[in-house]
Amino acid sequence: MDTTYIASWKETFPVLYTNLNGSTNSLLPLAERSYTGTVTLFLAVKPWHGTEIYVVPELIAAEPLSGLLGLGGAIQNFELQKNGSKDPRVYFSRAYIRQIF
Repeated sequence: MDTTYIASWKETFPVLYTNLNGSTNSLLPLAERSYTGTVTLFLAVKPWHGTEIYVVPELIAAEPLSGLLGLGGAIQNFELQKNGSKDPRVYFSRAYIRQIF
């Protein structure tokens, strides 16, 4: 099992403008926190001689500063390049069968 949690925060700061001309892509001047969290479970079984089955489910939760997202709609903190939401989501990152002859 692998677990990663990265948090960041910012204090309030003065601004002359924010979200100018209706843009929603400005960093808000309020104090905020951001986080990404992942839990990865590595599961494997050998059902018979020469065969291995692997399944790797992941749980992801994330909240960006000011709701801002980077390329591909993901938080850009160099840890989580996948899409996440405040509500944890489970998905299978890998699942495969290895057969040795």
